[in-house]
Amino acid sequence: MAMLEAVISLDYSIEAILENLYNPGPFSFFLFITKLGGTAVIVLVSAYIVYCLWRKKDKEPAKRFVAFFLLNELSVFFIKWFINRPRPFAASILGEVDGSFPSGHAASIFVYGFLIYYIPKTKFKRKKIIRLSLGVLVVLIGVSRLYLNVHYFSDVIFGYLVGLTFLTFLLRSKK
Repeated sequence: MAMLEAVISLDYSIEAILENLYNPGPFSFFLFITKLGGTAVIVLVSAYIVYCLWRKKDKEPAKRFVAFFLLNELSVFFIKWFINRPRPFAASILGEVDGSFPSGHAASIFVYGFLIYYIPKTKFKRKKIIRLSLGVLVVLIGVSRLYLNVHYFSDVIFGYLVGLTFLTFLLRSKK
């Protein structure tokens, strides 16, 4: 119980610090970034990944990607349902009404992490820049959720852990 209280205390402390640092200038930027971790974009990016794998006759990796993608999404859904942690107050202003813990946007690290892994196997030019950009995007998505005050710090960290767990299982899975 003491651990939970410490996490909640840390969440509230970070929320207070961010509220003191809030500046409306970057709001539109972080709203755009947060959409890149939202359901619509993640489903489109995932569909493109499956299409590319299928087209290259990599049907088994495509099937595994879909399976682990669905497990990632379902895990976030059921954890949110089970924990049912209320979001920060400002979340309702942006229409965020489901549970706060964990952050589904942060769990999108699963999809972007797969791209970071897969890019070197493609014919893309400037692979390092693309991979670095995707890594920065993953971090910014988490930061955007905090900046917009729609999640607590622990929500984002646990969302990253959920996505990273399923990404690890996917990358280590065999046919």
